[in-house]
Amino acid sequence: DSAQSGVKRDEEFWFHDGSVVIRAGETAFRLFKGLLAAQSPVLHDLFSAPNFAPDEYIDGVPVVRVFDAPEDWRYLLRILVPKGEMISLKDFPLVSALIRLAHKYQIGSLEQRAIEALKRMYPNTFESFVQVQSEVYPADANNARQLASNPPVLATYAISATNLARLTNTTSVLPAALYHCVCLGGAVVRGLVREGGPVEFLSEADLAICI
Repeated sequence: DSAQSGVKRDEEFWFHDGSVVIRAGETAFRLFKGLLAAQSPVLHDLFSAPNFAPDEYIDGVPVVRVFDAPEDWRYLLRILVPKGEMISLKDFPLVSALIRLAHKYQIGSLEQRAIEALKRMYPNTFESFVQVQSEVYPADANNARQLASNPPVLATYAISATNLARLTNTTSVLPAALYHCVCLGGAVVRGLVREGGPVEFLSEADLAICI
């Protein structure tokens, strides 16, 4: 086995009889190759490629490096292994991670489920918009000063929601998502610090719409 200095075994997803290790940053997940390959064409092709010969091993198990945030993989695995959790309407980081990774690894059914959750968060009808606002916004959400100093959850994640809509061509999300971007005021140009990931910004075109 090659040296694994600094690599941390994930406490939640480390199966001692797993057949492959997914390494995201310095976090390692020991998983079952067949389970992943059955749900992701990208991983299936990777594992079955004739030249699949990792040069890194942990406990004799091949390591596959991915360039995603370990937090995103943890969200994904909570859905995939073994039966999965329900996708909560109020858990935007979960929805965001699922859309990005399911899109990247072509897990079509999961991507569609997560997109449907995103569409419920940022609906395209006025009635649904008002209903969602009442569920997740504070009582004084219509106060502009309050929004600027303590933006509610839908505004907080609006930049990411807009980018996810662009990524997946889910245009019905854009009116509500961009409205919430406008509610951020000047903070919209500073971007969103994503959990375990880089700062996320609007595209120049979408930023121009907001300002």
